Order: sequence, then structure tokens, then C-alpha cells
Amino acid sequence: MSISKIDTFLGGRLAQARQDAGLSEAELAERLDLSFEEYALLETGQARIDAEMVSVLALTLDKPIAWFFDQTPKLVTFPSQRGG
Repeated sequence: MSISKIDTFLGGRLAQARQDAGLSEAELAERLDLSFEEYALLETGQARIDAEMVSVLALTLDKPIAWFFDQTPKLVTFPSQRGG
């Protein structure tokens, strides 16, 4: 699996939400029942954050789900934008 712009963007939003909550990477990894290494892959965009994980993150970090996707349309090319 290649790293996409959205994976990297969501990882950055995750890092921001974690910092806003005043948590270290290790603290959030523990709350999510992930190893530090598994969590680090999410935050760096090297592992895909699926819909279920976004929901868990939103609840854990007290952010609306939509917050994680704020401004992502700028990163997405829709078929009509590709000339097709």
C-alpha cells in the first residue's frame, strides 16, 4: 500500500488532536490499546486510518468526526476534475 496525501493529512490531524488533548503518543497509544509503533504509523500517515478508527479517535480525543477531515477536499481529485 502506498502512502496517500489523505493518509498523511489524517495523520497530521491526529497529531494535532493528540496535542490539543495534552497527551503524549505513548499515552494515546495506550488508550487506543495499540503499541507505540502501531500508533506512530497512524500519526505519520504510514498506516491507513479506517472509518472505525476515526470514530474511536473522535470519541477519545473529544473532536467531531468532521474535524479530522477539515480541508481534505483540497487533497482529493474527483473523476470530473480529471477530465473524465
